[in-house]
Amino acid sequence: MPFLWLPVFGMLVTGLLQTPKDAKPPITNLRMEPKYKRLTWELSGNVSDVWCLKGGTHKKRANDNRYCQYLTLSLCKVTNYTVQVGHPPFSAWILFPEPGENPEAAAANLSCRVHDVDFVTCHWAVGKVASGDSVQYQLFWMDKYVDNMEHECPRYSKNEHGVHVQCHFYNVTKYPQSFKVMVRGISQGHTVSCTHRFFPGAEVLSPPNVTADCNKSHSFMMWQMFSHFTKDFEYDLHILKDIKTEFYTLPNPGAYTVQIRVRADLLNLASAWSTPKRFVCDTDEDKRTRVWRTALLVALGTLVMALGTFFFCKKCSLPQKLFPPIPKMKDPIGDNPHDDMVCMLWGHGWGDTRGPC
Repeated sequence: MPFLWLPVFGMLVTGLLQTPKDAKPPITNLRMEPKYKRLTWELSGNVSDVWCLKGGTHKKRANDNRYCQYLTLSLCKVTNYTVQVGHPPFSAWILFPEPGENPEAAAANLSCRVHDVDFVTCHWAVGKVASGDSVQYQLFWMDKYVDNMEHECPRYSKNEHGVHVQCHFYNVTKYPQSFKVMVRGISQGHTVSCTHRFFPGAEVLSPPNVTADCNKSHSFMMWQMFSHFTKDFEYDLHILKDIKTEFYTLPNPGAYTVQIRVRADLLNLASAWSTPKRFVCDTDEDKRTRVWRTALLVALGTLVMALGTFFFCKKCSLPQKLFPPIPKMKDPIGDNPHDDMVCMLWGHGWGDTRGPC
């Protein structure tokens, strides 16, 4: 939702010190320009040594004696902005933003948290004097450094009275790295003072998922942590001690159960312990052992089948049935079996002679 920025004059109070009666004040038209985060005014006469004070403490010299530029500007917290002139002595101040008509009805305890890596939830409480059925809130977010555009919450949650009390953002990577959220309210037709916070807020860390590659002698555990806002992590394993790496080797593991949690000590953040995960490594073998074992079993099975077939066939005289013996040859001359070798002799004058060789 686009937001139209207009100069805000606020509540102007001036103080005139040691100036002639009926003289025109050296500074007039003191106002805040929210779009440019600039406190500006009109000068009259010869003015020098102009300073600005924010909240009575943060003091800075004016640019060209005509305005003061600020990096950040609260649109919800009522703040005193004072301009002091050294010569001639003079001061004036305004309140920005102007106090709301019902300030106690403003949303209370606004906070935002990142959770489950990609999600943001902002929640707030209904103002103290605002009844549940007479107030409604809207949340807007904007870039921390570009305040000319506002975007309303994509999804609200309501309480039992139908009042918005939560806002949910999905895919936090779509939003600027630094932005602010602001909750406005309307109560009985009157505008309620707003409440704002800068983002990112606190992150609720989620424990990573643990995987393991193990055998009888070692278990190698691995995990990977994800976060868009936090980079420096330490890890606790429930089975041993603190470690700072994303892997751990456990010698002689057997069967074991492991839990993990992640910590960001610089931000004083820690996740909950993960769900217990059980790994059984006693019967696991490495890949080479499994390959050799499989090959051996296949060879042994083949040998057993071959031997079984051989003995079965021998017992049933299957070869004789499949390959019967060839009958013995008969003597072409006589009917006697061709048991003995017979020699036939021919010669001149010999005649036929037959007899054993």
